[in-house]
Amino acid sequence: MGRAKLAIKKIEDPTACQTTYSKRMNGIIKKAAELSILCNTDVAVIMFSPTGRLTTFSSNGRVENVFLRFFNVPANLRGGFYMPDPENIKTPQQAELHQRIIINALERLKMRREELEISKNNYAQQAESIKIPSKDSEDADMISVDSVDCSKLGEKSKKENVSEPANPEAEEDKMESEASIVANEGHVDFFA
Repeated sequence: MGRAKLAIKKIEDPTACQTTYSKRMNGIIKKAAELSILCNTDVAVIMFSPTGRLTTFSSNGRVENVFLRFFNVPANLRGGFYMPDPENIKTPQQAELHQRIIINALERLKMRREELEISKNNYAQQAESIKIPSKDSEDADMISVDSVDCSKLGEKSKKENVSEPANPEAEEDKMESEASIVANEGHVDFFA
């Protein structure tokens, strides 16, 4: 008969918490040791028990050496992505592994691209159905953007914003009188 799956939640009882920690701590260290042997990697584990006791494990010498090696790597190369060096591929198994990694990355990029295109189309559909108030009607009826010729709407608003003089001849007379006043003060008359 197998073990029952326990719900992962915080253990409130301090003695039960310490007991669980001491039982599982050895399993974590065992898994770290197996990983370092199977994959020939440097593994360092640091754990503090609920009572504050320090437990460390290093697969290769001291824990400090593994962490110093980590801190000596430039910040942009400290994990987060995997970039294989083709010159280090020696066996067909390694080549197959790198090929699978690249294929999986390409598939994730394709799925992300499809998601972005779908969301772009959704935003475009939402933008087409936006209602705006009509300036022509007094009761401010709502009209949809797709039912309006936007170029006509733009021309109309430009005409409303440009203020044309009510009497063009009166404007011209006003400019001439201002120019003559400036000319009488000793300035050059531009309209002569």
